[in-house]
Amino acid sequence: MTQVAEAQAQQKLVQTPEGQRLLQQLAIRRGISALALIAALGLFLLWLPLSSRRLLISSLIGNLLLLGLLIFGLMAISLLWSSGQVLDVWLFRALTLRSYS
Repeated sequence: MTQVAEAQAQQKLVQTPEGQRLLQQLAIRRGISALALIAALGLFLLWLPLSSRRLLISSLIGNLLLLGLLIFGLMAISLLWSSGQVLDVWLFRALTLRSYS
């Protein structure tokens, strides 16, 4: 489905009360999923012993290239969703402009 077709479908949905409710539920579900994943990651990091957390942070700092590749891979996967494309454009623009300054 192209972005134009998706936008047209969403405009048709917004015109009906049932469609508005459906889009609101979808947005709420996405937000709850994102918050649940962030909370799970936070709880996991709190669950780790202090020495393990320190080792994890120092290894992430020591492997900045791998961390960059991981972020790039996540960005590439986010291109599958239209909202991720906006984030990708912002991040790539920020990285490009920052590297030239």
